[in-house]
Amino acid sequence: MKFNLGCGAKPIKGYINIDAAEGEYANPDMKADLYCDILDLQYEPNTIEVVRMESVYEHFPRHIAIFLTRRFYTWLQPGGFVTITVPDLMGIIQRIQKYKTVEDQLFYFRCVFGPQAHPQYGTHYDGFTIEKLEHTFKAVGFNRFQSKKYGKWPSIRFTAFKDEPFMPDKQAEENIHKILRLYARGVRGYHLFDSWIQQWKELEERKGPE
Repeated sequence: MKFNLGCGAKPIKGYINIDAAEGEYANPDMKADLYCDILDLQYEPNTIEVVRMESVYEHFPRHIAIFLTRRFYTWLQPGGFVTITVPDLMGIIQRIQKYKTVEDQLFYFRCVFGPQAHPQYGTHYDGFTIEKLEHTFKAVGFNRFQSKKYGKWPSIRFTAFKDEPFMPDKQAEENIHKILRLYARGVRGYHLFDSWIQQWKELEERKGPE
């Protein structure tokens, strides 16, 4: 099976195209095979060939995104891969610095923080560089990467492969916790870290379509 998650109006032939349930904020041109929350998807380990997400990954809070990335790793068959397209944070900052008037800069601020037409699906929760993506995906088990910068509004197309040696769950969890503790540094960071872990535990208990 091959997944195109958050497909919107761009289904891909040969993929299972999935997007959120239709509603007030839905793209009227949406063409999905399955309508559901990506976080509710459940599949057996080593059963998926490819996961694609174009302009979707940045719409998950950083702590949800990293646990979700491990979930993708678990689903993937050996040799399978994830391909995502995300805003290129440093490229966008360079555009903002290039243009001297607020009028010219506003579009690129939107590229950083999202269109915000919807509280979740329109908001960008995190920023990305190639180095950060490699660090994050390596932490959950991926060990081979390809990347390309492109686009009118700076973007990164990033692919991570599941090759041997495969990472056990315990090691991945330790790595994820280490990264989240770095995000949570500060006087009250332990409250932040505990909140992130609890939120993911609650999501793991949700039941969704298989």
